[in-house]
Amino acid sequence: MRRWFRSLQAQLFLWAVLPVTFALLALAFTGVYAHQQAMRDFVAERDLALARLAAWIVEDGLAHGAIGPDAEGLAARLPPLVGEPVEQVMVILVDGTGRALYHPDPRLIGADLSDRPGVAEVWEGQEGFVIAEGDQGSLLVAFTPVRGTDWGVLVEEPVEGLIGPILRFSGLAPVVAVAAGLISLLVLTFGWTTIVRPLQALARAAEQVSWGDDSAIAEPIGGVQEVQDLHRTVQEMVARIRGHEAGMRDYVGAVTQGQEAERARLAWELHDGPVQALIALGQQAEMARRMLERGEAEKAVTLLEALRRQGMETVDELRRLIAA
Repeated sequence: MRRWFRSLQAQLFLWAVLPVTFALLALAFTGVYAHQQAMRDFVAERDLALARLAAWIVEDGLAHGAIGPDAEGLAARLPPLVGEPVEQVMVILVDGTGRALYHPDPRLIGADLSDRPGVAEVWEGQEGFVIAEGDQGSLLVAFTPVRGTDWGVLVEEPVEGLIGPILRFSGLAPVVAVAAGLISLLVLTFGWTTIVRPLQALARAAEQVSWGDDSAIAEPIGGVQEVQDLHRTVQEMVARIRGHEAGMRDYVGAVTQGQEAERARLAWELHDGPVQALIALGQQAEMARRMLERGEAEKAVTLLEALRRQGMETVDELRRLIAA
C-alpha cells in the first residue's frame, strides 16, 4: 500500500481528483448555506406574519373588550396560532415596561423581559426580526408593536428547528474548508518533495554527467517509485556508456600500438633493405667512376649494368614497402 501511495499514478490521482473533490464540496456547502439562509428568511417572514396576526388579535380584543387591560382573555384567543406545524413557536406579549403580559409558560407571566431581543425595537415602534443567542441556543425573534398601546408582540423560535439535520452540517463548512486546505497543502507538499524536487535533482545530475562528472548520478535522489526507477536506469546507462568508453580506449590503444609496431617494422626493413642497397649502389658507382678514369671501360660497363639491375631491385623493394 505504501509503495502504491508513493507511485506516480497515485500522486497524479491525488493532484487531479482532490482539487475537484474539494471544489465540489465547496459548491455543495455553498448551496446548503444558501438554502439555509433562504429557509431562515422564509421562516422569519412567517414568524413576522404570525406576530402581526397576534398583534391584530390583541388590538381587536382590546377594541371589543374581549381582552382586559392586563391581557386577560388573550390566552383563549392565541392557542390556534402556536399549534401544528409551529409547535416550537412562542408568542410573547410585553407591555411598555418590559413586563410579560402573556407567555406560554405561566410561570413567566409578569416577569421582566425588557432585556429580551426585540423589546427595545418594539418600544421604538419598529417591527422586523433578529437572530439572537438565548438560554437554549440561537433564537429567531420576530417583533411588532401593538397599535394604540405601548405593548409589543414577540414571536420566538429556535434556529435549530428551522432546518433539517442534514442542512445543519453547513455550520461545518469552515472546518471542512480548513481541513480541505490543509489536505491540499499536504498533497502539494508531498508531490513537490516526491516528484518535482527529485526530477529537478535528476536533471541536474544528468547535466553534470554530460560534463564528465559521473559522481553526481551516484547520489541518492529519492521520490516516487517511477523517479527512483528512472534514476536507476540512468545510472545503469551511464555505467554502460563508461564501459563502452573504456573498451573504445582499449581498442584505440591497441590500434595505436599496432600502428607504432608497424612503423618500427617498416623502418627496420627500410634500414636493412633499400637503405643498405642504396649505400652499396653508391659505393659501386664510385668504383665504376674510377674504372673509367683508369681506362677500364669494359669493366665499368659491366659494373654499371649490375648497378642498373640492383637499382631496379631496390625500386621493387621500395614499392613493396610502400604497398605494405
